[in-house]
Amino acid sequence: MIRWSHSLFILLFTFISFNLFAEGSKQLMPDINSRAALCTQGSSGFAGYASLPKDRLFIHIKDAANEIVYLNFSLGYGTGVSNILGEGNGDPYYFRIKDPLGNVVYGPQLINTSPIPSGVTGYNQIMAGPSALAAGGYNAYSFTPSSGNGDYYIEFNKTDPNTATSSQCSFDYWDITVANTTSGVVDGRVWAYSWGLYSKDYTTAGYSGVFKGKLFTYSTDQVVQSVDFSNSGFKGGSFRIGFSTQGPGTSGNYLLDRQSKYNIRSVGNDHKVFLNDPDITVYPSGSILANAITISSTPFNCNSTSVTFNYNLTQGGIVEVLLDFNNNGVFDYNTRDRILAQTLAAGAQSVVWDLKDGLGNTVTPDTDPVIKLITTYGKSVSHLTLADVEYFSGGFIPTVVRPAQPSPYAPKLYYDDEAMRTAIAATATPNRQYPDTLLAFNVASQPIAKELNGCVAPCHTWTNFGTAAGGDYQNNNNLGFGNGNSVNTWWYSYVENKEYTFLMASCSVLPLTLTKWKATAQPGYTVQLSWNAANAVNHEMFEIQRSFDMVHFETIANVRDAVNFSGSAFLYTDTDNKLQGKTFAAYKLVQVDKDGKKNNSDVQVARFSKDAGSKLAITSNPVKDKAQISFYTQLTGLATAKISDMSGKIISSRNFGIINGNNILNYDGLNKLSGGMYILTLTTNNTLIGQQKFIKE
Repeated sequence: MIRWSHSLFILLFTFISFNLFAEGSKQLMPDINSRAALCTQGSSGFAGYASLPKDRLFIHIKDAANEIVYLNFSLGYGTGVSNILGEGNGDPYYFRIKDPLGNVVYGPQLINTSPIPSGVTGYNQIMAGPSALAAGGYNAYSFTPSSGNGDYYIEFNKTDPNTATSSQCSFDYWDITVANTTSGVVDGRVWAYSWGLYSKDYTTAGYSGVFKGKLFTYSTDQVVQSVDFSNSGFKGGSFRIGFSTQGPGTSGNYLLDRQSKYNIRSVGNDHKVFLNDPDITVYPSGSILANAITISSTPFNCNSTSVTFNYNLTQGGIVEVLLDFNNNGVFDYNTRDRILAQTLAAGAQSVVWDLKDGLGNTVTPDTDPVIKLITTYGKSVSHLTLADVEYFSGGFIPTVVRPAQPSPYAPKLYYDDEAMRTAIAATATPNRQYPDTLLAFNVASQPIAKELNGCVAPCHTWTNFGTAAGGDYQNNNNLGFGNGNSVNTWWYSYVENKEYTFLMASCSVLPLTLTKWKATAQPGYTVQLSWNAANAVNHEMFEIQRSFDMVHFETIANVRDAVNFSGSAFLYTDTDNKLQGKTFAAYKLVQVDKDGKKNNSDVQVARFSKDAGSKLAITSNPVKDKAQISFYTQLTGLATAKISDMSGKIISSRNFGIINGNNILNYDGLNKLSGGMYILTLTTNNTLIGQQKFIKE
């Protein structure tokens, strides 16, 4: 039922003393010289009758039995009307409220008179809140939620009360206040995934209106941050603001999605964006942990096409790996430097490198035997995308509201505007906006195209127009830096860095096909090397190289074969006395062509246990319901067999008695395992007897 709230004034004024804060224009227009009209569209866009779920304007209800919503809106604007704040031309528009299931539970309500006065009077009323709760406030409609708790949403439509139209409707003054009859006004209940606003001069179509609002973002990992635009020089016509974990793109490729987009009005929208600190009883705080990332004990793995860098995370976040080819500690734009970035969950995780540098060249051990790696872990990334914002001359400084950071951290800002800029440059900074190549930017006022090292906030700023536009007026033939584009900036609530040297020489790969390459420790401190090779052309020989420190490799033997071969099997046993007493030996193959060209394999490590490398085999591989384990050992006692999946998670464990000599064990009851690849590890008294992969059918 729709009703004015005057009749409830006496009852509600008997509430306990209210800490009154309206939600709406009060936060978006902190002074009367600012401007931020709510900008809605019925058939698409923000808060319309037919808007998509991510474009809705939500009101959260926590205690439906005791909460009331107060709300009202000033007249809508049309063409050629007065520029007095709140004084629309009276074009009729409607609003209605739907419950969380999409049922209309309020309205449609027509707004075609002056419920809130224009100018200073209306501004002061909207700042005070509903008159039912505060003297000097505005006359409000009230709504009692009858469909229980959850996210209700309000919709607007111009002209028609029931059918969505395509007309845009903007209004300066508005407020939505949620009040509890026992505890008072509750802030942090009005939110959207992205906001549609308008700050242009209605009469002249110039950009004299300035947005000075403050927004709060609630991330998917429950971190609240605020952005205050009061000093940002923010001027736009109709624009969208959104916060997200990935940026304006939708490809699923994080490095592409975080780039600013040319001639597209698109914002990321998986963060909830509030006008106040979100009500903590509904939107609790997460946590920000120190030392959230460590480098794995096996820091990297290699195959023929890629390298994976391995980490352990106690909290999920963005992990970026800088391959710093010039070893200066920073990313250098348009050089061989390369940044890899992935969103990773907590646990054992990897970042994959395709062996290309920043210029697209393949990296080899010959060109780069040693590479400096700088790993950055960012907790709770926030991407702020401003779509169709012409002026942003002052920038912004984000602030973590809650939870507390482990230690003080002043966030740096990052951006990648390269896709919006041409490669034509009169100076070191690209100075043209494509496809408008005839209209040059004022280079001094534009940012650099890409900032991946992080700059001290505020630093990502812009003005809209080139030389063809003057003053605050738009030249429609000139698409400037912000006009029509989606400009993205990101930062983290907390950052940690790890640095280490990657020995490319110990992690290289053979171009020919190796179907098997193993180094197996044998009893008596010997090592058996075996490999199969196929499809090599112009092959001369293999050099076998060995290392006891994973850094310095020496050639210990040459193995020769025919010039061309396919499917050849090779076997070599290292019986060198230097192996005696060692804990491990590392080996790699160097394939040598007739022309002297060399290619390196990856490194295989043979580790010696107390009995110098017992052999273990699963003779029933693939396994149905029982794994038969055979091995030789010089140990006697109790051994533990553990079965783990390929992520390292232990699935099953069992103890067996073992004797000095040959052993055969039956690990039964495996019919409950899902099909796939597993690893069986056999140990006794913390000594490794052997390890073997097997397939469960």
